[in-house]
Amino acid sequence: MDFDIAAEDNAGIIKASHFCRALSAPKSNKEQRKERILMKKRISLLLVFALLCLSGAALAEEAASAYPIAGAEGVTLTFAKVAQTQITSQYDSLQDTPLMQAYMEATGVNIEVIAPADDTAMNLIFASGELPDMLYFNWDSYAGGIAKAISDGIVLPLNDLLDEYAPAYKEQINSNEDYRRATMTPNGDIYGFAFIRDHKDLLTSSGPIIRSDWLEKCGLENPETITEFYNALVAFRDQCGAEYPLCISASNMESQAGTFLYGAFGIPHLQFYREGDTVKFGCYEEGIKDAYAFLNKLYNEGLLDPNFATLDSATINSNLYNGVSGVVTGSLSSGIGNHLTAMTDDPEFDVAGMHFLVADDQKGELPISGQTDVPVMRNATVITTTCEYPEIAARFLDYGYTEEGHMLLNFGVEGESYEMIDGYPTFTDLILHNPDGLSPQYALAPYAFSWDGGNMLQDENYIYQYAGRPQQQEALATWSDTLKGDYVMPRVTISDDQSARFASLGNDINTYCNEMRIKFITGEESLDNFDAFRDTLRNMGIEEYIAIEQAAYDEFMAR
Repeated sequence: MDFDIAAEDNAGIIKASHFCRALSAPKSNKEQRKERILMKKRISLLLVFALLCLSGAALAEEAASAYPIAGAEGVTLTFAKVAQTQITSQYDSLQDTPLMQAYMEATGVNIEVIAPADDTAMNLIFASGELPDMLYFNWDSYAGGIAKAISDGIVLPLNDLLDEYAPAYKEQINSNEDYRRATMTPNGDIYGFAFIRDHKDLLTSSGPIIRSDWLEKCGLENPETITEFYNALVAFRDQCGAEYPLCISASNMESQAGTFLYGAFGIPHLQFYREGDTVKFGCYEEGIKDAYAFLNKLYNEGLLDPNFATLDSATINSNLYNGVSGVVTGSLSSGIGNHLTAMTDDPEFDVAGMHFLVADDQKGELPISGQTDVPVMRNATVITTTCEYPEIAARFLDYGYTEEGHMLLNFGVEGESYEMIDGYPTFTDLILHNPDGLSPQYALAPYAFSWDGGNMLQDENYIYQYAGRPQQQEALATWSDTLKGDYVMPRVTISDDQSARFASLGNDINTYCNEMRIKFITGEESLDNFDAFRDTLRNMGIEEYIAIEQAAYDEFMAR
């Protein structure tokens, strides 16, 4: 017997035509029992469906009525976040900004902000024992990481608070297996309210930048392969007068954005990455030898700035603006945005996001290198163990994951920093064309956390406007169109008993790799000695270093 639920019928009426026809035919007792059982199951399912609808409506009503927070009257919570010039240049304190004023009004909680100068100053607060009630911090900057901060009695796990006091956050982290793993320590503690980015366009913000006006002058397309890139550098030197066509510092060569050419040699990242479930270390792989040989060729032919080992950002920018160089690395905002602003008076100057490169026989394929972050950052807002009102603090921070909190923390105050246009939150001229000449970053900082991070799910509509110039949007599309996400390591946790050894190995190994990279590129060290370089890494404990990271990865995936 079949019952069809008419999905298009808003009244939810059961179509009973099959049932009526079935009544006209005699059935055996066995068949009748079977039909009664099936009918009871279907009626039960309908009842469950109805209860779920009522339950959903009740939850929505409960969420809407959760703020202002009951019992928060007269409560003041302290909140610590490292001071930021974007705020301090405009306001005495973060608590005075339109964002925090609106947040306090919505939740009914008074907030007193503490702003240590830097991560070192924040660590001094931890050592003092005089903890704020809540704090936002990059927990990679805490010795031993977030799990150690919990065992040290600084951070209060959220496990007993989520169900009743942070239902919106719980729903978010349980919606995705990677979110759930990344917000949990090896001991199963939910450590804090994470900054989550769930769209690929939010995971990429920087990459190689090329003088697109020079490409047009030379009749070239945006390079995709390693040979096309080489030819572009030669053309920039010979046809555009570039003294050092490629201007990238040694430190930028180590960053994700600076790895744009390593992928052409089979290396997605210089440090840890994964192939499937196997952890590897880029500087230890055979393919890096060919990448260094290519860079050595550029160095010898004058295509790479010979001062790359000591370049600073001011020199790199100057070289780009003055026609000394045509390829640099940078971000959407402080890179492409600032370059275009700086050169407004030059109508010919233009830049574009260059492709992360592939091998010559891979043209048209996606590159394996790229600048791709993980969705859940190690930056998180935590409640401390000395907080007198942890339930109210949890409610306060959970607001960031509600619909209203999402809009506030991403876009700010409606009617001031954004307006709803055709159903989309749209930044006003106060943000995008600030009358006082502030950049979008500085203009947005007092209104939202989306530019920096907080207890929130970042909205992709933010980046589409924040980096809204055509060159920025095209660069975002180019830089995010890679396979790097398949190779990125999650934010694993090194076990307490291995953390000191891991840090010691990492410091020595990375220092040696960075020193030898410069020597291989300049020719001070012959690449004939590359095998000896790998032997030295083995003697320094590179395989133990990788094994510790592998164990941490395996633990993460088993959570």
